[in-house]
Amino acid sequence: MKTLFNKLLSASVITISGIILAIFIFFGSCQMWQKPTNSVKLGFPAGKKVLLLHMDDAGMCEEANAAVRSYIEKGYLQSAAVMMPCPSARPVVEWAAANTEADIGAHLTLTSEWKSYRWGPVAPAAEVPGLIDPDGMMWHDVPDVVLHATPQEVDREIRAPMPLHRKWTGRSEHRSTA
Repeated sequence: MKTLFNKLLSASVITISGIILAIFIFFGSCQMWQKPTNSVKLGFPAGKKVLLLHMDDAGMCEEANAAVRSYIEKGYLQSAAVMMPCPSARPVVEWAAANTEADIGAHLTLTSEWKSYRWGPVAPAAEVPGLIDPDGMMWHDVPDVVLHATPQEVDREIRAPMPLHRKWTGRSEHRSTA
């Protein structure tokens, strides 16, 4: 009797498992049950492959800003990120304020890697001393940031550009880390 019961139980478990699997396969393949992809959320047709291009390091110098303005005005690209600590950040951010089709975000910047062209933090230096090298600028490399800065200083500097960005543009855009 016990053997017959075990066989029936085993067959029932297999049948129930099969039914559950069939339900998952059916509903998993239905478009209405799937979350929309990012490309669909951006207005592209479902199933289409989309390549999104983004300009990095705007604000670092006037040449970078000229490229950002040119590509956005011609409609080639719509998105860029500004290195807010850099000397040329304000002009491109203010340009973006007048050009609302431009998606100009803030590039979170913790280093100043160039040898002779450098910048300091957006946050007040007294609040982020571990981010500042002996020259008074941000460290050249990430390992130096890791060795000298506290997590609180990094957090402070990551948050510092956004209020300034909003002040210059009048709106809040995205953040970028690369």
